Amino acid sequence: MSSMISWDEDYQNRMNPKLMTTLLREAVPVLGYVNWQVIDVDEGYAKTVLPLNYESTNQHGTHQAALIALAADYTGGLALASLIRGIPITGVHPNSTDNPIALWLVSIDMNYKVPSAGDLTVTAQIPASRVDLIRRRYEEGKIVVERVEIQLEGDDGQIAVGTMTYFLRQSKKLRPQSSESKLNAIFSHSIKASARLIAALRGMEIARKNPLYHDPYSSVAASVHGKLLAERFTKNLPQLQPMIAARTKDIDDLIEQWKTLSQVVFVGVGFDFRPFRLFKNRNIRVFEIDLPHMLVEREKIIASFDNLPLVDRIPVELNLELDDLSVQLLESEFKVNQETLFILEGASMYFDEASNCKILRSIQNLMGNLHSKLWVDIVDNIIVERRTKQNDIIKFLEGMDKLGEPFIFGLDNPHDFFQDLGYRVCKSTPSNTYLSDSSDQTYKFYNFFQLQKQE
Repeated sequence: MSSMISWDEDYQNRMNPKLMTTLLREAVPVLGYVNWQVIDVDEGYAKTVLPLNYESTNQHGTHQAALIALAADYTGGLALASLIRGIPITGVHPNSTDNPIALWLVSIDMNYKVPSAGDLTVTAQIPASRVDLIRRRYEEGKIVVERVEIQLEGDDGQIAVGTMTYFLRQSKKLRPQSSESKLNAIFSHSIKASARLIAALRGMEIARKNPLYHDPYSSVAASVHGKLLAERFTKNLPQLQPMIAARTKDIDDLIEQWKTLSQVVFVGVGFDFRPFRLFKNRNIRVFEIDLPHMLVEREKIIASFDNLPLVDRIPVELNLELDDLSVQLLESEFKVNQETLFILEGASMYFDEASNCKILRSIQNLMGNLHSKLWVDIVDNIIVERRTKQNDIIKFLEGMDKLGEPFIFGLDNPHDFFQDLGYRVCKSTPSNTYLSDSSDQTYKFYNFFQLQKQE
């Protein structure tokens, strides 16, 4: 990991002051608003400046205390992240890997000495005696909790001193490593944020002149947080909302046209309100699969609505990467011989091939009725491996990298892949089918599949 490249190379490509100033101002707009900037970075060291200006000051004409703490936070974080060579910081660097640095401030202790009435220089230095231990723990996948001392100086000498305590770990290791693992708070936040984002993107469709579907619930379920995330994501990735709308429409149409449907299984239900939109007055049993904390959050949101239609819903607690979907469903009143729709939406591209195969095999084991179907969305492998020179797709991939949401799985020959797993493709639909402005080439490489078990 960190030993694979030199510091000079890492400084040039990942940690130099000009780059970090730009990236952090983009990630944290208030830093740009107050004109904060990075002026020096070395391994285990960072120096930044918080200028004295109208935007950074309080009613007394001195630096606002919370902004001093903010400058201290990002200075200490820079010093710590500089030790992990070559690895992007989640939410800061463009990221095409599936294992960036997860870095969070977990506590702050600031001691303000005198008012700050001039440009404020902020420095952080990781003690040399801690460097090897931090790197070793990180590269072993262990949690690093590190206290970093911050010095803040101005025209009047020492303005403040601070101690920032950070959480540092490989992003992959935030995921539960076993079914009994205690859920990491940062992982839990990330999963909820993703569900809120998708709900917000679904909800945006209703404001369009000719919406593909009518969803009065999702924008409420998204909350302020989801709407903020949607604003951020669509700014860098304008194709995302149309993609979400297209796949929502494709699934909606399948459900509405399937008159003999008996069961629907949402494999990762998140904050999907389809059960209440589409199953009113239909004798359909719904299985809502997700992580336990997500199901709890889902029920809180549902309880906040008045007069939702009554739906026969059964929650199923499951970690798709660790648990056997078929075992859990069979213990939850699922009827194998009934016509069933399994929906695996917006997930395949974020699981590796082994996990995808495991999930698809489990679903196939539950298809006791030959009319049962699996709906799944797949990106072409040309997207994952970046084997393209088309400008639309390059811009899309740059947007995904900027948002830290890289795809890790795609298919060159989906029909062959599904056939090897015992499925046959009964329908495939490119996402641009539903989009009036489908000139963007990216949409052709994102497709929806309806699969049935081979007879």
